[in-house]
Amino acid sequence: MKFTNFTLKTPDDSTFNLYKYTPNNYVLLLFFRGAWCTFCKKQLQELGQNIDFFDQKNIKLVAISNDSQLKSNLLKTFLKLPFPVLSDPNTQLISKLNLKTKYKGHTTAKPAMFLLDKNHTVLYRYVSDNYDDRVSFKDLTVQINEAIKL
Repeated sequence: MKFTNFTLKTPDDSTFNLYKYTPNNYVLLLFFRGAWCTFCKKQLQELGQNIDFFDQKNIKLVAISNDSQLKSNLLKTFLKLPFPVLSDPNTQLISKLNLKTKYKGHTTAKPAMFLLDKNHTVLYRYVSDNYDDRVSFKDLTVQINEAIKL
């Protein structure tokens, strides 16, 4: 399955285009519930702390939620994340991927990951219906190593 190109706003109000950002890289798209989610922050921080692993595999990380650009920027700054944190405030992309869910009356994204190859073909997909269910970094490295033979 090929992942469709998308364009979203970055916290600095510039435009992020998936295909332009990752023309020669693998990409790990991480959909998370929002800056308010403790489980999400823990996962984002763990991924950021292990950025060397992703760099060695030529994988660019991109995190996406329906938070505002301001909240996305504050989260990126607060957690010192070395990858883009994008806003999908109207849940257009989140809805298109069937990741839209409700939590305590709030519309949000289900926790999800998509590992894409250089042609934007999905190599690994993980979607959870449970807010606290995440792929551990250890399990993710196993999946990546199986999907990418470098």
